[in-house]
Amino acid sequence: MTENRQIVLKSRPAGLPTPENFALESAPMPAAGEGEMLVRTLWMSVDPYIRGRISDRKSYAPPFEIGEPLDGYFVGRVEESKSGRFPAGTHVFGTGGGWRDYHAADGKALRAVDPDIAPLQANIGVLGM
Repeated sequence: MTENRQIVLKSRPAGLPTPENFALESAPMPAAGEGEMLVRTLWMSVDPYIRGRISDRKSYAPPFEIGEPLDGYFVGRVEESKSGRFPAGTHVFGTGGGWRDYHAADGKALRAVDPDIAPLQANIGVLGM
């Protein structure tokens, strides 16, 4: 099956973040369980609040753990569905998938998006607000 790449926090930055603070790793390919979907990430947002989450300072959002994938809003496509929420082929917007190629989701934090209305990546910007 396809490789599942992910971006993880390797170390906390001292000053400005550098490429050395992150790592591209291979992760196990997830499987959609009963009531879940396999979602392929197409677009990820890189938002200012992520800077606070890669630090270990107190903030409104908890810090990312070292060795764990970063997370944020994304647009993806349902590749396989064992859920009544969205059929395979549906484009979705949401959070909770991590910065990885594929993830399994129950769909509660997702909403369908229509690629005929606007470019999909617009949903991680003005259309996703």
